[in-house]
Amino acid sequence: MKVVSKAAVLKQHLTDQAWQERRILERADHPFLVKLIAAFQSESSLFYVMDYCPGGELYYYLRRIGHFKELTA
Repeated sequence: MKVVSKAAVLKQHLTDQAWQERRILERADHPFLVKLIAAFQSESSLFYVMDYCPGGELYYYLRRIGHFKELTA
């Protein structure tokens, strides 16, 4: 489950991106993509229930490393 703070989304002006992420995950149906099982929210957080995928988000690694070498990809 991915949990995102609503305060962080608002502070970083990422409201549109949060909605886009949910819509894309809802519609995506491919064996190489994580499936969104459910999405809901509380007063303070957004929750995305997805297939378990150990290792974290690809976005994190792309921001940290910049790009993958061909062998890694």
